[in-house]
Amino acid sequence: MAADLGNCDGHKKTSQSKQNDGEKSQTSTVGNRSSDGRARGRPFSCPKEIAREGRLGGGPSGSPRGLALAVPPTLQNGQAVRRMLEDQSVQEHHNVNVSMPGRDAWNTQGIRHGKAGDVIIFANRIERLKTRNPAELRGYHQGVLLHKYLTPSHSTPSQYREGEQYIVIKRLGKGGSGVAFLLKDEYSGIQFVRKRVSVKYFEASEAVLWCPLDHRGIVGFLGLLLTDDWVMFLSSYQEGSETLQELIDRHVLDLGLALEIIQQLLVVVNWLHSDHHIVHFDIKRKYFVCH
Repeated sequence: MAADLGNCDGHKKTSQSKQNDGEKSQTSTVGNRSSDGRARGRPFSCPKEIAREGRLGGGPSGSPRGLALAVPPTLQNGQAVRRMLEDQSVQEHHNVNVSMPGRDAWNTQGIRHGKAGDVIIFANRIERLKTRNPAELRGYHQGVLLHKYLTPSHSTPSQYREGEQYIVIKRLGKGGSGVAFLLKDEYSGIQFVRKRVSVKYFEASEAVLWCPLDHRGIVGFLGLLLTDDWVMFLSSYQEGSETLQELIDRHVLDLGLALEIIQQLLVVVNWLHSDHHIVHFDIKRKYFVCH
């Protein structure tokens, strides 16, 4: 049995929620780097989350300009940099320059293979598009695939579109935030699942928390796509799978099988809680897949 995090609307990372509530700050430094790789120089106070794509440069007091700080690419980081970018007094007080990449920097068309870190960056970029008019997003087609047998086109820019690189086999069901379909890659023949949600309902945290997880009891994350104003989560599929709700509707479970299912569920939930500090707030029978 595998937990389908892709159909979860309420899961979150507890450590992140604490940071959001407190709006805490920390002290960092800008300047030259010492032999151990740490920055040294005049300290300044800034929000704890600093976007990876933001650049913090030193001011005219002697610290070098254009210094890029390598920081986790989270939604909170992006929000922190935007706050600093909009508040000129923060930059003047700390004698730093804050800049963000222009629109073209995250408007690159095309689909590519990547890793979980690429998905996280891309998810946070999509988050910034939520306030856009859907008409402004017409023509967008970009994304990151994690499975090597999901095969985009060889054109430039590369494509991964319904009816061309993959086809729809059947509709699987509808969750709280989107509809799930069973798909097949036209080149490799691999079957996988697509959940599609509107950009305005997209939550970056779902992709950010799900994509790095590697556990046999959790449905595998295969990719994240943006086409026009629709975001698509791609996940693994095993032939013959059905949801726990479908299984219960067709059979009366004996005590032994019911206990086995509950044990597998608790193993996965404990792994999420203890190893990754992730709490799943929407555990339902229709979100568990049985093989």
